[in-house]
Amino acid sequence: MNRKSGFVYSIVFIFSLLVLFLYLTKVTMPFMNVTPDGLLYYNMAENLLKGNGLINQVRIEGIIVPPLFAVILAPFAFLFDSEAPFFIFQYVLYGLNAVFTAFMAKKFFNSYFVALVVGLLYGIQPVLFRNGPQYLLTETIFITLILISVLLLKKWIDSGGAIKNAGWLITFISLTLLFRPHLLFMFVLIGMLVLFFAIKDKKKLVIIVFATIPIVVLSINGLYNKSLHGEFVTLENYSGQNMYIANNPESKVAFYATTIQDQFVEPYYFTLTDKTLSEKSTLLKKRALNYIVDEPVDTLKRTVGKMMLFFKPLDKIDLLSILLSMTGLVAAILFDKKRRVLHISMLIYMIGFTSLTALGLLIGGQRYRAPLTPVYLIYSGYLVISVKTLFFHQKK
Repeated sequence: MNRKSGFVYSIVFIFSLLVLFLYLTKVTMPFMNVTPDGLLYYNMAENLLKGNGLINQVRIEGIIVPPLFAVILAPFAFLFDSEAPFFIFQYVLYGLNAVFTAFMAKKFFNSYFVALVVGLLYGIQPVLFRNGPQYLLTETIFITLILISVLLLKKWIDSGGAIKNAGWLITFISLTLLFRPHLLFMFVLIGMLVLFFAIKDKKKLVIIVFATIPIVVLSINGLYNKSLHGEFVTLENYSGQNMYIANNPESKVAFYATTIQDQFVEPYYFTLTDKTLSEKSTLLKKRALNYIVDEPVDTLKRTVGKMMLFFKPLDKIDLLSILLSMTGLVAAILFDKKRRVLHISMLIYMIGFTSLTALGLLIGGQRYRAPLTPVYLIYSGYLVISVKTLFFHQKK
């Protein structure tokens, strides 16, 4: 880094952590909070180190989860006697994610001033510090994966669809599924871009061979779960339950808490009490798909309603950042003609992430918006650079 970038990124790093610490102090929230889900993953990491494999011994139901987070936890469980060092790692990563977001803004709009503004917006974004590194299971690592995916997507588009860059992107997306399956929609976006690039150069259709990568990754994980749990589970065995609750016509289009789950399910749900989690998930997923197929218009309305709820502002700062970002994205698509393909792809990225989450989940706290927040914050930078350019032109 040069002196200017070092100064900008240092300010962003310090500011984001300072705001987070002030928030935690003000609300008297613990700086280290091991939630039940966090305990589950840490237990899996400990069992992996003991040679038992990625098994769960702290949850009553036979839950199977994607393995990558537990694998990331394993070195910390091996080296230390407590979870504290991992929390320290997450706090540092939270600040680095602010720097990464600022870096991405610089990449998109070639301005350190924009990088500084976007980085500071990251620091005051409530959906981020409310779902930050103070929880053992948090969005912090996933935000890093999301930003890397955006960087690889940008690099591929900027290269005009280079085959090598497509391979890196697809490989990385496939690996993120082992952390959380939210980027499945990316394969649709990648397919659309492959067709776009193939119109100019049919040789780029060879990118299709990379489709084997996610198949191989998911198959290996499925075979591992088969040997360990006796079930071929590619990623997890509970999404059917979430999908059912999210698409059940009896469910209100609102966030729910598991403590009031009975308000969002039919009596049918309670007839499955004796089923294993995998069996229950399979049956509920089938029921959810029946709802979706039988009532496509209602499903679309409900999904759009949940997408709007997904972006429901937490406060005035959150509202302002959403408005600035979305206005910046639209403006970039309209006026930045040289990179219009990139900006349209980013719009599809955001819609895909939001719609997939809304279709498959209905969970409170805005936690699942947190990973997308740095992505749309980048586009607040387009307004910043536009206003800055306009100001200097008028001054001249």
